[in-house]
Amino acid sequence: MKANRFFITNKIFFLCTAIALLTLLPFVILSFFSHAGADDYLMQGIYEQSGFWQTQKNLYANWNGRFFANFLQILGIKYKLVTSYYFVFSLVLFLLTYFAAFYLVKTLNRFILGNSLSSGQIIQTGFIGLMLNIYLLANTGENFYWYSAALIYQMPVIILLLLFSLLVKRFTATGRKNVRQDVMICLLLALIAGCNETIAVTMIVLLTVTLLFLYKINSRHLKIAGIYGLVMLAACSIIYLTSGIQNRQKFMNTETGYLSIFAITGFRAFSVFYYLFREPLFWVAALGCFLQGIRTVTFPVYLNLKKIAICFLLAPLIVAGTLLPLMVLSKGAFPDRALNNIIVTAACLVLLLCFLAGQWFTTYQRNERIFSILSSVMPIFFSIALVCSACQVNAWKSVCSGYFYARVLHERDRLFANARQHEQTAIQINTYPEDAAQQVQQVFPHGTFQSLHNICVQKPYSIPFFNEAEEQGAASLYAVYYGIDQITIRPGKP
Repeated sequence: MKANRFFITNKIFFLCTAIALLTLLPFVILSFFSHAGADDYLMQGIYEQSGFWQTQKNLYANWNGRFFANFLQILGIKYKLVTSYYFVFSLVLFLLTYFAAFYLVKTLNRFILGNSLSSGQIIQTGFIGLMLNIYLLANTGENFYWYSAALIYQMPVIILLLLFSLLVKRFTATGRKNVRQDVMICLLLALIAGCNETIAVTMIVLLTVTLLFLYKINSRHLKIAGIYGLVMLAACSIIYLTSGIQNRQKFMNTETGYLSIFAITGFRAFSVFYYLFREPLFWVAALGCFLQGIRTVTFPVYLNLKKIAICFLLAPLIVAGTLLPLMVLSKGAFPDRALNNIIVTAACLVLLLCFLAGQWFTTYQRNERIFSILSSVMPIFFSIALVCSACQVNAWKSVCSGYFYARVLHERDRLFANARQHEQTAIQINTYPEDAAQQVQQVFPHGTFQSLHNICVQKPYSIPFFNEAEEQGAASLYAVYYGIDQITIRPGKP
C-alpha cells in the first residue's frame, strides 16, 4: 500500500513538473523574438562615441544616477548583447531569477521551516517564485525582453531575493556576529539602490518599518538594522543627488497639481493589489504559505488575530507610502514598468502575512484530515493555476505574432544595414501590417485560417513592440544608428 502511494505521489510530482516547464516554454521562446529598440540604440550610439567609462560619467551627470544599472547596461553593449546576441539577456534573467528564488526557498526551509520541505518541493517552489515574478508584473515584456529596461527593473528583483536570503540567515543567527554577511548585505543594498529610484524608495520604506518593529520588541538586531538603513540612505543619496535627475524631470509632466498626485497615488496603490489578486497563481501561493504556516510552528508566541489583522491593513498603507514620494518627485509621470518592483515587494509582503496567519491558526484545533488532503493536492492546484492565466494565453499568442514580428524587424535591419553599407541616406519601407502580412504569406504560401492569420499579423502582446521606423518621434534613434537621414513610408494598399 505504501509503495503504491509512493508511486502515485511520484507520478503526480513529475506530471506537475512537466506542466510547469510547459508553461515557462512560451516565455523562453519569446526571448528569441525580442528586438532592440529606443534606448538600446541611444546607448549603443553614446557608447560608440564616448567609450565605456565616459559613457558612465555622461549618464550619471546628464540623465540618471542609476550607477549599477548603467554599468551593466553599457557592459552588455560592449560585449554586443544589443547588436548580436539580444536574446541572451532574457534567458540569463530567467535563470538568475529562478536561482535567487530557489536560494531564498532553500534558506527559508533551513532556518525558518525546519527542513520540512523536500528537495523536490524546494525546486518546485523556486519555480513558482519565478512564474509569480512573470505573471504578476504590470509590464512583463519590458521587465524581461527590453534590454534597457530589464537591467533597471528585473535585476533589482534578483538582488532583492538574494538580500532576503541573507537577512534570514543574519537575523536567525544566535549568539555570534557575522561580519562577512553584514558586508554582503550592505553591498546588496547599495547595488539595489543603484538600479532605479523606485526600488531605492521601496527599500527605505521597508527598512523604516523594520526598524520600528525591532524597536517596539526591543530586539538585539536593532543596531545592525540601523546600520543597514544608513547604508541604504547613503546609496540613495548617490542616485537622487545627481544633476541628471533634474534633466530627466524636464521631460516629465511638471504641471500636475498635488491633489492630482494624491489621486494618482491612490489609483496606483490600488493597481498594485489588482495585479496581485487577478492571478489565480497568487491565490494558490497564498494558500500554500498559509498551510506551510500551519505546518511549521515558528512564531506563535508573538502572534494574535489583532496583530495579523493590523498587518494586513497596513500593507496598502506601506504601498501607498512608497508610491507617494515617487509620485511627488516624478510629478505623477510613472510608467507601468516602474510599478513592477513595488508589485514584487507587495507580493512578498502579502505571502509573508499569509504564512504568519497560518502560524496563528496553529493555536486552534485543526482538522488533520482536511489539512493532509489540502497539502497533498497543492501541486495540482499550482499546475492548474499556472495554466489558467491570461498571461499564459497571451504568451502563446505572442509566440505566433512574435515570430513574424522578428522576421519583419530582421528584414528591416538587413535593409537598413545594406543602405548604410552603400552610403544611402534615404530609404523607403512598408507599414508594419503590410510587412507582417507579406511574411505570413511567405511562411504559408497556400494561405491559412483567418483567425490564425489575424493572430500572426497583430502586434505581440508579451514582448515590447518597437516600430520606430514609422514613429516620427522615435525614428531618429533607429535612423541615426544606421546613418539614415530620411525614412519614407510607402502608401498602404487602399
